[in-house]
Amino acid sequence: ANLEQKLTEKSSNDNEKIPVVLLVVGGGPNTYESCVKAVKAGSPCVFIGGTNDCADVVACAYEFFVKKGFLSEEEENKVYDKIKTSLKEK
Repeated sequence: ANLEQKLTEKSSNDNEKIPVVLLVVGGGPNTYESCVKAVKAGSPCVFIGGTNDCADVVACAYEFFVKKGFLSEEEENKVYDKIKTSLKEK
């Protein structure tokens, strides 16, 4: 997260910010925090579903939400199960 923050700060050479996108492929417990920091800093995040852990949790929740505009209790439980699985130590 510190590297991304430094990249988004003004460059001394051209006084322009360098655009940054957070690409999430898999990811563990710390990835969630990095995603929150990136979004708060105005950087978009791209989550690659099917790569397990954090990326799958967000992709799953997004898919459910986009389909219906809300999560049913069953869908919420699936998302929570994916979160629990992704946070287990490997």
